[in-house]
Amino acid sequence: MPRWDVGLAASGLFGERLSSRQYALGLEVGYRLATNLWLSAGYNVFGYHDEDLAAGDYTNKGAYLRLRYKFDESLLGSMGEGSR
Repeated sequence: MPRWDVGLAASGLFGERLSSRQYALGLEVGYRLATNLWLSAGYNVFGYHDEDLAAGDYTNKGAYLRLRYKFDESLLGSMGEGSR
């Protein structure tokens, strides 16, 4: 499994009846620190900000850091099997 990844980040925010539209576009580079744990750095060439969005830093114009972890059913392991 590769330890590095590169991505293109694009997002859009659309208002009621599409009368209000905002977009963000940027690049991101990530490094796998451990199984399912990634540290990423990115830069949005243009972006938007909305007070109602949680974790809106990823859509703002400029640089950002992100730490992400992948959760899935395998994390539950024997917990899910024993309760049947």
